[in-house]
Amino acid sequence: MYTILPFNFTPFDDCLLLVNEAGVFTFLEQKDFDDFIRHRLSETSSVFDDLESDLFLTTGDVDQAVRKLAARYRSRKEYLRDFTSLHMMVITLRCNQKCGYCQVSSADEDSIKYDMSVETAKKIVDFILSAPTDFPKIEFQGGEPTINWPTIVATVESAERRSAELGKNVEFVICSNLTSITDEQLHFCKDHKIAISTSLDGTRDIHDKFRRTRFDKGTYDSF
Repeated sequence: MYTILPFNFTPFDDCLLLVNEAGVFTFLEQKDFDDFIRHRLSETSSVFDDLESDLFLTTGDVDQAVRKLAARYRSRKEYLRDFTSLHMMVITLRCNQKCGYCQVSSADEDSIKYDMSVETAKKIVDFILSAPTDFPKIEFQGGEPTINWPTIVATVESAERRSAELGKNVEFVICSNLTSITDEQLHFCKDHKIAISTSLDGTRDIHDKFRRTRFDKGTYDSF
């Protein structure tokens, strides 16, 4: 005889979706579900084996099974020990492109008052490094963040210095369309191990349809 462990269930298409306390889920046919909850499920069936390994039922000590559930739950939530490890800094709203699907209210490249100042960026760095994680990651976004390059440099240097003082390991990512990035900027990224996140949307015709400059030209070639 087996013991059924706590779970929730709901109809899903032509079967049932079961989710237990550890967040593990499985799907059962109606007949298997009926047999399961009525303790008629054959202990030699593959369905029984799956339910037991996923902790929907146990043939052993219930307290031990609950401890296994708790351990699995802790593993799934382990990321909370390093809560708030990723921080995004929108350091400018200016951009040299005007992509068709962009969700940002970007400003013209030569606009003013749309950049984050170095002073503000340094204060943000202090706030980011006050988070409990020892592995903070700072992601620069925009607009096109490389347009406000002095703030990127100041942020990276400040974060590296403060992280060393605090015994933390900081990482950086720049989300860039790459169409205006310079050799000097690329060398800085290499020297400081800054990752680059970018987008090539596919073939030339697909990319150029959506990722266009503010002068309405495609950017496939420059990318």
